[in-house]
Amino acid sequence: MSFTEYKFFIFFAIVYATMWVSKFCISDKPYFTTVNKLLLLISSYALTAIVDWKFCISLSAVTLIVYFVSLKITENSKFSKLLMALCITVILIQLGFFKYFNFFSQSIGNLIGTDFVTLNLIAPLGISFYSFSAIGYLIDVYRKKYSANKNFIDVALYISFFTKLVSGPIVKPEKFFGQLDAEHCVSLKNLETGIQIVVLGLFKKMVLADNLSVFVNDVFGVPKAFDSVTILLAMISYSLQIYFDFSGYSDIAIGFSKILGFDFDKNFNLPYASLNPTEFWKRWHISLSQWLQEYLYISLGGNRKGKIRTYINLLLTMLIGGLWHGANFTFIVWGGINGLGLIIHKLFRSFNKKKTESLIAKIISCVFCFCFATITWVFFRAESFGNAADMFIGLTQSEGIRQIYSWSFVAIIFALAEIIIALLKKKHNSEKISTEYIILDLTKISGLALFTIFAGITVLFAYIGNTAFIYGNF
Repeated sequence: MSFTEYKFFIFFAIVYATMWVSKFCISDKPYFTTVNKLLLLISSYALTAIVDWKFCISLSAVTLIVYFVSLKITENSKFSKLLMALCITVILIQLGFFKYFNFFSQSIGNLIGTDFVTLNLIAPLGISFYSFSAIGYLIDVYRKKYSANKNFIDVALYISFFTKLVSGPIVKPEKFFGQLDAEHCVSLKNLETGIQIVVLGLFKKMVLADNLSVFVNDVFGVPKAFDSVTILLAMISYSLQIYFDFSGYSDIAIGFSKILGFDFDKNFNLPYASLNPTEFWKRWHISLSQWLQEYLYISLGGNRKGKIRTYINLLLTMLIGGLWHGANFTFIVWGGINGLGLIIHKLFRSFNKKKTESLIAKIISCVFCFCFATITWVFFRAESFGNAADMFIGLTQSEGIRQIYSWSFVAIIFALAEIIIALLKKKHNSEKISTEYIILDLTKISGLALFTIFAGITVLFAYIGNTAFIYGNF
């Protein structure tokens, strides 16, 4: 069930109304907090069961294993490391089976020249993201960042919370647990803020990303039919499509969470304003990038074992990150190219210690970084290496259909406006660009009018067609 489906809005409205009822009916705070947790946990499993009740089996199995193993690790058992390793292995085997069995079966079959076995597998809802949440929690407990949470409801809700279940963001355990027992609940203030973030996300997804998808699908489908200008515009359009699609998803998830009383960090920080690949991956899908850094890159050794090992660890992290995105060699190449980009940037920085200061130099660096990202996104989007090759060869085609797609320019303008507004909001004593959401005061006529107009534009220009989120496949 997608955030953009009316069925989800009905489901969320029922959950929200139930929480309001509990707020007015229960005066005892500890009891009210427990009831709220149970309501959200039941709602999370109910949403999973609506999609397919069998998915609840996988979700509950991971939860039970993680809960009991984390308690054992906290007890400082001499088998703590072994228990953690076994638990993570079980989670990864389940994830790998559903996501990669057919891929590896086909690859091995092709390699040895025999028929390969395929299974009609449907990955459980949100398996990638709740697996990552579970693994991160276990590693943190093992590293003694904090003790295991003894409240089973807390752990179960952390792993299954429905607003972040399908495609994140991956919320840090300490941040999530810290809010469960705080004095948070549904309120008109949270509704006022959250609904604006949700509508912003819907605009990015349904107006910008989904309208761009029509053009992108046409060109990537038959690149030989189009001329070089159209091919280039399609590549740029896909860079914008995937950004607006997933940052839109994240905004919707963050907005719905805010309505329920949870504050989650923004998941995208203007990635196309980055000056280099390293900065890009600190701004793109921040929660996943941080997860890969903390639990994969550092576990491999990070930068603690010399430069060569650091570069190998970077490359391995990005290759595994690419494979996680999809069971196709194009994703592995995408990850590998990004890994090489990070290595080249680190090598460059080791020889050139100067920071980019002038405005012209920053603009050139920003454009170069965007071009690099756009090239790599071709492999991410292409159905095969042949399809990717046709796109790149198409950049030299003088003949073919020329299609200047208006929504591409609307998206470019919106992306530039995001950056410009953030720069204008930048504080003089801060080195970071301000990325706070623009929240209107809906108690004022002017704020309510602007929000109503924006919501109306979102409804009016929303593309009503295939509204599946790109990251929903991962």
